[in-house]
Amino acid sequence: MKLNIIVIFLLANTCLLGQDTSKIVSKFRIVESMHNKRILSDFDQERKGVIYIHYNKENVLHLSNISLKDASFSTGELLNIKIDSTFSSYKKLIKTKAQYTWNYSNSYNKKKGSALVTMIEETTNYGNTFQMTMSLGKNNKIIYKGFKIDETTQYIIPKTIF
Repeated sequence: MKLNIIVIFLLANTCLLGQDTSKIVSKFRIVESMHNKRILSDFDQERKGVIYIHYNKENVLHLSNISLKDASFSTGELLNIKIDSTFSSYKKLIKTKAQYTWNYSNSYNKKKGSALVTMIEETTNYGNTFQMTMSLGKNNKIIYKGFKIDETTQYIIPKTIF
């Protein structure tokens, strides 16, 4: 009986609220970055770079790479998602590797494209860290490293995580 009530509540919220809002699944703060073998960590920290995994209004899973400094962004749908998780002997999640195709468009130059993405999240004593590798075509690769915002205290010095 309780399960039926919970399911009905979740369905009602999805139908009523999900139409006009997007649901954020995960948020990540970029601390280190490399663009085509050039270290651009300072650039991504200055732009206050964050990555959101979220559902859009149509309930389709998206990735958005956002500059909180100037509100520019790249966003798009995630396709062909493959996830592999590793658990400790205590059945605690310690590592997740996701691979997918990201069909993106940029707000700042109207460019559209596709990237093959590998995202690795690891649980540490300080929270969850991540490394995202984006292959955008001929020798065009971006690597981001950082931490999961909603599971890591803002007071930890990011360099201690890596």
